[in-house]
Amino acid sequence: MGGNEFEILALFDKYKLDPNADLAFIKQGFTMDQFLAGELDAASAMTYNEYQVVLEQGIPESELSVIDMNAEGVSMLEDNLFANKDWLAINKETAAKFVRASLKGWKEAIDNPEAAVDIVMKTAEEGSTSRDHQLKMMEEVAKLVAPEGFDLGRMGFIDDAMFKQTADIALQFGVITKPADLTQAYTNEIMEMAQKQ
Repeated sequence: MGGNEFEILALFDKYKLDPNADLAFIKQGFTMDQFLAGELDAASAMTYNEYQVVLEQGIPESELSVIDMNAEGVSMLEDNLFANKDWLAINKETAAKFVRASLKGWKEAIDNPEAAVDIVMKTAEEGSTSRDHQLKMMEEVAKLVAPEGFDLGRMGFIDDAMFKQTADIALQFGVITKPADLTQAYTNEIMEMAQKQ
């Protein structure tokens, strides 16, 4: 189903719902077309993209019921950086420079979303998106990357409890076959190095 189903399966499990007996759990495409056409009663959506598409189609927020996976305690971490352990062992400085540049870009995009969208629109395929949609996406992503009151000095660091929750859900639904060794699965060392440079 594309990998986005595990939070939903964890939500069903939390409320003791059988996705094969209690409801019709079907594959959703990567658009909101099925939902907008009335083929789905509920659909998975990212707040920064698909949810915005629904609003852009004229459906008011007041007519939507949003289930926040964070509030339900079944959210999973997304959008991580991965590196081969052997490569990383001999290229920590290179990795730290990359991370530092990435964080600088994120901070600049959050501080100046208009400029970030200008860059995106220069390379966007004509007709594939709109400036308004990209700007709304940047504003919504900024809320996820740096929520109100968030210490920007912690941007990019893995939250131990959230990683464990993600690993537990991944194990429960067969994404991984044995419990994750949290001491080996990730590191914040490169983030710490990036901040010192």
